[in-house]
Amino acid sequence: RVGVVRAARPAWRPAVIAAAALALTLAIEASQVLRVPPLTQLRAFAPTRFLLGTHFAWSDVARLTVGAAIAWLTLAAAHRAQPPARRPAHS
Repeated sequence: RVGVVRAARPAWRPAVIAAAALALTLAIEASQVLRVPPLTQLRAFAPTRFLLGTHFAWSDVARLTVGAAIAWLTLAAAHRAQPPARRPAHS
């Protein structure tokens, strides 16, 4: 999901991209706790069930957080490695 956020907002700083991706994935994880009829209907279809998941797990929250931290470190390192003229402007 980091790639989705980065593609949508390439000018954002690495920390903001990682935080937005973490927020998105935590929202999806939290939606697994809710038994809202529209979400239940979406999960009845295999592709969306794969994307949205079906069971909440605290271990997933921990993995998502670690993944976002790794993504932030990777993006920040790549950003620092670019010459200043090629770096996107921050908004």
